[in-house]
Amino acid sequence: FTDQFARLTTFTDQAGAALGGVDDALANSPCTQIGDAYNSCMVSLGGPGAVAAMVSDGLLDKIQAHSVELSKVFLFTMLAGIVVTKLLLVIVHHSALSMIYFAVFTNMLSLAILGLFNLATLNIPGAIVIGVILIIKILWFCCLKSKFEFAAELIRAGIDAVQGGMGCVFALFSAVIIFLQAGVLAAAVGAFHYTSSPAPGGGDSPDPSEDPTADPTAAIFGVGFSPKGPVWTAFVVFATVWAVETLANILHVTICCCVGSHCGVKTPSTNACGAMCFAVTSGLGSIVFGSFFIALLAALAYLYEKGSESRNPCVRVIVLAVLGALAYIFKIYNAFAFVFVGLKGHSYLGAAGQMMDLISKDGKTAIATDEALHDVIRLCKMVGVSVLVLVALLCGYEYSILDDFWLICTCCLIGIVVAFTFLTTFGRVLEASVCTVFVAFEEYGPQMKNANSELFETLEQMVKPEKDEEGCC
Repeated sequence: FTDQFARLTTFTDQAGAALGGVDDALANSPCTQIGDAYNSCMVSLGGPGAVAAMVSDGLLDKIQAHSVELSKVFLFTMLAGIVVTKLLLVIVHHSALSMIYFAVFTNMLSLAILGLFNLATLNIPGAIVIGVILIIKILWFCCLKSKFEFAAELIRAGIDAVQGGMGCVFALFSAVIIFLQAGVLAAAVGAFHYTSSPAPGGGDSPDPSEDPTADPTAAIFGVGFSPKGPVWTAFVVFATVWAVETLANILHVTICCCVGSHCGVKTPSTNACGAMCFAVTSGLGSIVFGSFFIALLAALAYLYEKGSESRNPCVRVIVLAVLGALAYIFKIYNAFAFVFVGLKGHSYLGAAGQMMDLISKDGKTAIATDEALHDVIRLCKMVGVSVLVLVALLCGYEYSILDDFWLICTCCLIGIVVAFTFLTTFGRVLEASVCTVFVAFEEYGPQMKNANSELFETLEQMVKPEKDEEGCC
């Protein structure tokens, strides 16, 4: 798949050059080095740098000439983002179970199509790997199918809790978190572009005999040293993921605190302001510590992919699969561990015991809920991105700025950025609220029954028949 994507990237670069006006920019830009980022999971960091290098100053001039129109496109796309997010919440609330099944079906269908494509191109090893993954997915679905109805009810309950327990203060706080995340990603683009580009004099280290002014970091680190190469790029990946995960988990703990109070649990705070203060003070150490492991695994995966001497594809796939599996385990653990941090103010490590008790009590339901929720979130993101890109293009057409290829790309980029901004927060809020409702039901049943007896009885009726059944797992 990586080789096929690399060929597609090369074809796209050639097509861009054929459009005219960018040949010199392509010839003199470090697109080759930046393009390597597309072979990793950090596409969001490598992409903007590559685009900026390809279009050089020509795009900036066009943006300046149409700044008013592009500002209107951005404004209308932002308004559309608010409407789309609200509509997605309503659709998920009323059709959660149908969306779960549709997401699972499309996931398996895409794997089947990709496997057939590999067979058609005589890529037998790739077809075998994809076939094995498809079989595992089917078995996984059969094991968790009985829990999807319960997961759908949890998703509906989580949406009700968010809509009923959050206010304008929380919306403002979410906007601040989004702004900070965008700032981190913007800074990371420049750092990623710099560390992955060739050093003065060639190679990963600058030649001391070269002009010291050729390297802007010479005044800071001294001549003969430059933070370039895979190790420094991995450090940028680590720092970026750590910062973004920390900000997202601050929001996660805040939601858990508020939703837990809505479910009758005695939390460190019963309102949004108090929950925010708790997350950025007493809970900050646990949040930073828990986010560290996700960032470390992301950096290790990037470093291995770029710096490994082994070219054996089986070894590379196994190592990256192990790192991906560890990241998946940590993400599930964090999703529920931070619930205990928000509900009772436990430390990150102190929540491990309660997390293990929860897994031993009903781990299958916890995993099914997490899987179903993320399938729904991915489906919402696909729909949201498509709709907002279309809205941005329609606005660009209305203001007559689609007569240039790069302005079309800019409108598409506006739609993608707005979709990322809204739907990432949408997914995090939904995940935190659903996990909190699940933990409240499993661990604090009497309190939840007193606060919301109707929801508790609905969930209990779904769980009771399953306790007497033995599934394939």
